[in-house]
Amino acid sequence: MIAQTEIRQFAPADFPAVEAPVAASGSLHQHTPYTYWTAHRLFPALFLVAETDGDMSGFVFGAGPNGAGEVLCWQIASAEAHRGSGLGRELLRAFIDRARTAGARTLLFTVEEDNHASRRLFESCARQVGAPLRDLGLVPRLSAGLKPEQVLAFQI
Repeated sequence: MIAQTEIRQFAPADFPAVEAPVAASGSLHQHTPYTYWTAHRLFPALFLVAETDGDMSGFVFGAGPNGAGEVLCWQIASAEAHRGSGLGRELLRAFIDRARTAGARTLLFTVEEDNHASRRLFESCARQVGAPLRDLGLVPRLSAGLKPEQVLAFQI
């Protein structure tokens, strides 16, 4: 049987399921429910979930665009069973489509130096749209508990 995946806008009932793939990743920052609520409230078109055969299989959310036409992909995650399946690429493509519709011209994202899978995902999408990846430096050290993150961008 072929799995059926649907990408749709996040709904409040999705809150409990969003935290599971982040916790299971071991490498993504666990945001507070308030952060997810804020993203949903302020940027609903940029908060997407993937359901595979009726179960949450991944999500992506972001913020923007700002006055410079930049949109931030804040976090993207796939459930463990779906990693390496292309689901992250599907979610990111849907996010980029929504961002373009909102007027964005540049995708910004941050990646911790040891999160190679995330970096490969964004590099692949940049190649797909034919845009060079730009290194914008490190996120300023905001907390001793956070790892340094590289800020990268590409035209969408």
